Amino acid sequence: MPFLLVAIVAFVLLTHMPAEKVAAKITEETDSFNAKITITILINVAMMSVLMTIVGAMIATKTISLAPFQQFFYKWPRNFTIALLTEMLIAQPIARYVIYRRHLKK
Repeated sequence: MPFLLVAIVAFVLLTHMPAEKVAAKITEETDSFNAKITITILINVAMMSVLMTIVGAMIATKTISLAPFQQFFYKWPRNFTIALLTEMLIAQPIARYVIYRRHLKK
């Protein structure tokens, strides 16, 4: 389990900048903050879910095999949906609240 946590943190760090760049190309200067953050979340979750569907399965089974690639289109939609719902309903609201409280203190 600790190795999986390290992989998740590494993938978050790896996908953050590419997701921001792709989102910047998709959105425009006049788009609202909510539109920009939603696009960024979608892209980041898509990248993370692709990586974790493949690498997470290999870490969980402790083998390097083609099975995650063969089962990718069967497992990825479920993983993407769970990751997106978790991000939008749990992680983002908590992060925004913490940042909001931090700004109030300043």
